Amino acid sequence: MDKLILKDLLAKGYFPRELPPPFKSGSFADAVVKAAKFLPAEFTQKKDIWCGFTSYSLARPGSLRRRMAVLNPLPFYRLAKEVVASQKRLLRLAARGGIAISAPTIKAKNSRAIEYAVPLREFPRVRAQRRVAKCFVLTTDVSRFYPSIYTHSLDWAIEGKAKAKASFKVKGMVTLGTRIDKLIQAGHEGQTRGIPIRPDTSILFAHVLLGAVDKRLKAGGFAVGTRFMDDYELVFESRSEAERALAVLEEALADYELELNPQKTSIEELPISIEDEAIEELRTFQIRTTSQGQRFDLLHFFNRAFALAKQKPDRPILRYAVGRLRRLKVTKKCCELLQELVLQAASVEPGVWPKAIPCIQRLRAANPKISAVPIAEVVDMLVRQQSPRGHSSEVAWSLWAAVVFNLPIRKKAANAVLNMSDDVCALILLHARELKLVQQGVKWNKLDVHLTTQELRNRHWLLVYEAEKKKWLKPTSGSPIAGDPVFDFLKRMGVEFYDVTAIPAPPKPIVKKVEVAPSEDAYEEEPDVEFEEDAEESDY
Repeated sequence: MDKLILKDLLAKGYFPRELPPPFKSGSFADAVVKAAKFLPAEFTQKKDIWCGFTSYSLARPGSLRRRMAVLNPLPFYRLAKEVVASQKRLLRLAARGGIAISAPTIKAKNSRAIEYAVPLREFPRVRAQRRVAKCFVLTTDVSRFYPSIYTHSLDWAIEGKAKAKASFKVKGMVTLGTRIDKLIQAGHEGQTRGIPIRPDTSILFAHVLLGAVDKRLKAGGFAVGTRFMDDYELVFESRSEAERALAVLEEALADYELELNPQKTSIEELPISIEDEAIEELRTFQIRTTSQGQRFDLLHFFNRAFALAKQKPDRPILRYAVGRLRRLKVTKKCCELLQELVLQAASVEPGVWPKAIPCIQRLRAANPKISAVPIAEVVDMLVRQQSPRGHSSEVAWSLWAAVVFNLPIRKKAANAVLNMSDDVCALILLHARELKLVQQGVKWNKLDVHLTTQELRNRHWLLVYEAEKKKWLKPTSGSPIAGDPVFDFLKRMGVEFYDVTAIPAPPKPIVKKVEVAPSEDAYEEEPDVEFEEDAEESDY
């Protein structure tokens, strides 16, 4: 395992991975590390500085949405610096119990600063291995895990509950647990309930907390099985043993102000499926190389995918289906059909757009004559439908599709976005206006109310900073950035959190030019599809 360095944590572990590509923090990491000796006093002073965060509502198939956090750069820098300084102890605490297959690890070459110790592709193998000689399985998860975490409980998990409570009464006594507690609160407007979702630091803290719970399970002899984040699968020889383990788990969680989700808690007799059957069916589906065979196979593939998605609405079936085809050798005659099928998937399942956009790019590179009108229609429909609901991820990725494919955005859709009061969506829309893609008559002055210095420490910090820096909006009463030493420093250092150059170049087309095959039943070798790249922490 490599050593975690501050620059990597700031560059790769800051923004949620679910944001569209232009949202990056690399220049922020470069600037604050390079100018470490010249940072404004707020970066290093001991006094807690409370800030709000920009929220991003993420869709999840068949379940409640997740409110992700784009933290203010000031509290995140202070928290990241503490994590880097204390990484050895925190990583050791996070690995307690030995059942967490998602335990955090550090590898410099990874795309994120903190990743899972066991690669996602290995999860089924590990589950199978740990079920050997067992007859019953307890599956459960923690109810509303991240939003329910009491920040003081992290202090308890780090220092021990008795020690943490005792030190709290001693004036001036500061431990690692109390520092982490205060730093997390600072990025959450001082709140003690809930920790921000998706920064890599939160993955680490989640494991520190549940590592303490796993330690209790291990002490009782019940730590056989797996845990992926807050999802438990514990295995036993008898049902009575599983019932005792459930009682221990509930008691241990209660000590940290957490509780299990009763709707997802069950004890079943083995054997049960190791992996999702729907995903397995789509993974092994063969698609022929000739135009006629490929047309029938694509229709059959998506027919099954749509049926499976209806049967299992809590699984990202269509997201996987589209990702499964990203390296498919498509005949030129089938490009338009596949675009239509992919757009249908993007229309009905949240989370498909990140897989659909590169797939459609590849198809359009292979066959430039494909009409872009259907893409524009899906974009317009999704933006108009999802904006009034405040659904950030659907709107943001739809707007990003408009930018990538150079599509017009109608006035009604644009005004609906501005009514959301969502920084991520507003910035992509402003980028689209800069590219002259937005229809005239949009009420841009709705954003003016946020352009204040005070807002740089509140929930609209991202919009205020980027809109002024890029001159996409003009403040009416002086520069908000000039009034804040932290953001004025970032601006002078050239920091950008929205990269307008992030529009991906069209990928090299994968197209089958020779359409003659020995027979209509001939199959090409299965495309090299990496299942783990299509799974997310909350998916399976």
